Amino acid sequence: MRFQRALPVIGCGSLSILALVIGGCSSKSSNKTDSGVDSSTMDAPMDHMTTPDVPKDTGVDKAKDAVVDTFKAPTDVRDTNGSICTGIAPSMPLISDFSSISGATFGMFGQDPVVGGTYMKSAALNDFDYNDASWHISGQVFSHHDLFGIYWNCAAASSGGCTLDVSQWKGISFTIKGNVGPDNAIGFTMGRADDDTPSENATCGTCVPAADAATAEESCHGPRTTVTVPADHMTSKTVSLLWTDLTGGSPQASIDPHQLTGILWFFHDPAADGGSLSADGGIFDAGADGPTGPSYPVDFVIDDVKFLPF
Repeated sequence: MRFQRALPVIGCGSLSILALVIGGCSSKSSNKTDSGVDSSTMDAPMDHMTTPDVPKDTGVDKAKDAVVDTFKAPTDVRDTNGSICTGIAPSMPLISDFSSISGATFGMFGQDPVVGGTYMKSAALNDFDYNDASWHISGQVFSHHDLFGIYWNCAAASSGGCTLDVSQWKGISFTIKGNVGPDNAIGFTMGRADDDTPSENATCGTCVPAADAATAEESCHGPRTTVTVPADHMTSKTVSLLWTDLTGGSPQASIDPHQLTGILWFFHDPAADGGSLSADGGIFDAGADGPTGPSYPVDFVIDDVKFLPF
């Protein structure tokens, strides 16, 4: 493993969404579910988080959280033949081992029903370093809205976005090592259409936020859990999660593998979780328009993301 500064993202500025699919860009929409956790609860250790503050990829308040939402998807148009929402099955259990030294995920463009890549939403984290055939992420964390995940497009859906049917597998696994923060823990969540609002992802969501909810995420958010990472930062850990290990979604608490809409990781909030401050006393300058405030550094790798066979 080699820790170094990640390469900058190279996007396709003329498209409404940046999609890294093997060697090119796609104008199709993709499935990306964002997640975070109410910072008031993050100082207590837990295996399954039950707080309802889980923002999705419809956008984050940039003025409040200083998140650069480069990857926000346009609104999909629901296919009349139902190909978006009926669930498309990937051709293989491997999502990515990053052996191609790229962020490509799922299958091959033009050959498989599902293709995709990786994405990040943060103002101070670096992304897209796969030089060691693994996903290397480094930088500074300012908020639980700092997050990263895996997106996909489906050939059967004219708009590109779709739900996945992964019911032929019993869960998901990945390896992780390095520094993910002072508590050596990171959040993981997966989306399901029943917990999405109708405007999210492939527009397959059926959750209607309560009229008195402060944010839509109070009523509509996916199940999740907390993953601990070895404290020595050099030991790799294989995380294996059954669908039943992810809990706390709303209105549906658990995963429905027939309607998967998102795969992502999110960080604990520095302000609430005892995060270490930057060298200048808690103000980290990420640029003229960048975030400031309590933060902590991270430098870690993720690899071998795949679905678990029965």
